[in-house]
Amino acid sequence: MRSRSARTAPNWQSPATTPTARIFDAAVGAQKQTLPHTAAVRAVAFSHDGALLATASADFKARLFDTATWAVRELPQGGVVRAVAFSADGTRLATACEDGTARVFITATGVEKYVLQHGAPVVGVSFGPDATRVVTASTDNTARIWDIPVT
Repeated sequence: MRSRSARTAPNWQSPATTPTARIFDAAVGAQKQTLPHTAAVRAVAFSHDGALLATASADFKARLFDTATWAVRELPQGGVVRAVAFSADGTRLATACEDGTARVFITATGVEKYVLQHGAPVVGVSFGPDATRVVTASTDNTARIWDIPVT
């Protein structure tokens, strides 16, 4: 049996190699906003109320966008950012990074509040329902639950 290769449209780019996140109007298919990075965008997440959008990138940055104005706040990291997650109330953002850390930021200010250390790249992050716990997953073969007081 002969194998066939799939053909793609000429303008198609893999999300893993495109250094932007793009916002589209689904009703008409028109692009509304471009959210640039300088390297591949690895993950995106909306806050639960839709007021904020976070992007994770191979450019060692997470970015936090206000969806009303598209104003951006950069959240520098120590390596490629693999995942982002908002707390249920939108007041905190957690990032998972290949430098072996997860970081927790206050969304209103961009201030880094906690650095959670693993022994290998962190590839997943999520908040518990009340924002006082973060769970992380790492290539060190562990998942950890972290207590993070609300202050």
